[in-house]
Amino acid sequence: MGRARVAAERLEGRARTGFGLIGISLPFLVLAALSGTFSIFALICLVPLVAGVASIISANPLTRSALWWRRGLIAIANGAANSLLWALLLVWFTSCSQRILLSPW
Repeated sequence: MGRARVAAERLEGRARTGFGLIGISLPFLVLAALSGTFSIFALICLVPLVAGVASIISANPLTRSALWWRRGLIAIANGAANSLLWALLLVWFTSCSQRILLSPW
């Protein structure tokens, strides 16, 4: 028996990049909002998030199968796992520097 792959089920090109961008930007946005440094990260992290959503919309997601969406969610989870450490480090550095700059001498 052979297995056929349907092209509509694969994440290709812009859609794969879009899901990855969303996954990479989510930990930064969540940790920035929780740590109180949201204003610093908002401009940096909202741009890839919006670009990722635009890339997914350009792939015509309403006509895609549930398997395509599942693979997209896996790509988001992979991107989030990859960027979580970097997000933690940057939020810690930013919150420490804000306290130093904003605290009275």
